[in-house]
Amino acid sequence: MFQDEARFGRITEIKKCWAPKGMRPIGKYQIIREYTYTYAAVSPIDGELVSLILPDANHVAMNVFLEEVSRRYSDENILMFMDSASWHRDNDLVVPANIKLLFQPPYSPELNPVEIYGKKSGKNGLITRFLNRWMTYKIYWFTL
Repeated sequence: MFQDEARFGRITEIKKCWAPKGMRPIGKYQIIREYTYTYAAVSPIDGELVSLILPDANHVAMNVFLEEVSRRYSDENILMFMDSASWHRDNDLVVPANIKLLFQPPYSPELNPVEIYGKKSGKNGLITRFLNRWMTYKIYWFTL
């Protein structure tokens, strides 16, 4: 399986506005930086995809993801290719017994099918539209 994660979210964009010459416009804004992360692993043989939406990109979230992959494929041994992100090599990372990690060479995203899939789906906006809706529901849920 090939694994990767991606960050999606909102960032406030401060834009220009019109004002008469010599007058400084007053525009109120709130800086928002809110992210969520998707973790995915795909099998190039049969196209099976495992994905999770998690709040962080760190070894704790990676442990959750690896445990989920291990649970779904408990009767198989998995060779998982991934990049060399710091949390992939963290000493606190717990790798299940049926998963073996192999790391790609640095700066080689073209070797990972998940990277290619992420670029294609990001360009047509499907993931962005889904996550915008999901973030709206999440914000609504936490304000109740």
